[in-house]
Amino acid sequence: MGVRVSGILSGLPVINRSQKTEVRSQTGNADSNNLIESIENALGVPNLFARILVSRGMESPEEAEAFLYPKLDDLSDPFLLPDIEKGVGRTIKAIEKMEHICIYGDYDADGITSTALMTNFFRHLGLSTEVYLPKREEGYGLNIEAVKRIEARGTKLLICVDCGSSNVDEIRIANELGMDVIV
Repeated sequence: MGVRVSGILSGLPVINRSQKTEVRSQTGNADSNNLIESIENALGVPNLFARILVSRGMESPEEAEAFLYPKLDDLSDPFLLPDIEKGVGRTIKAIEKMEHICIYGDYDADGITSTALMTNFFRHLGLSTEVYLPKREEGYGLNIEAVKRIEARGTKLLICVDCGSSNVDEIRIANELGMDVIV
C-alpha cells in the first residue's frame, strides 16, 4: 500500500514503504537515480531524503552535504547587506556604553528563532537584553504602543528581527522618543 505525500513532495511517485522506488525525474534518465543513490550512501540519509534533495536541485553529494551541514565559510558575507556597517557600528556603541537594548521580534516561528539567536549572542558577550515578542492581537511588526512601553523602560537601541522593514511611522516615533532602531 502506497503513501501519498503532498506539499514538498508533490510530483514524486507514490512511495511503498517496503521497497525503494525510482524517481521519475523530468528528464526520465537513470542519472537521477544514480545521484540519489550516491547522496544516500555518501551522507547516510534515507532514500526519500536523498530524492527530496535531488528534486530540489542538488547535483552532487558534496553540494547536498554543504546544504545540510553548512559551515561558516559557506555563508555569504553579511557585509554585503545595505547599511550593515551602520547597524554594526551602532550596536558596538550600545555595547561599549552599556545602553539598554531591546530585541523586538515577531510571534511566528522565524521571529521567535531570530529573537532567540540575537538574545543568545548578547548573552555570550555577557550582556542582558530585553526581549519583546508581541501578542497575536497586537499584529505583526512594530506597533506604537509597544514602542512607547519599550522606551519607557529606558531602551536606547531597538533591534528589530523579522519585522520592522515596513514600519516607517513606528520607527519615526521611536526615533522621536530617543531610540535608535536597527531593522
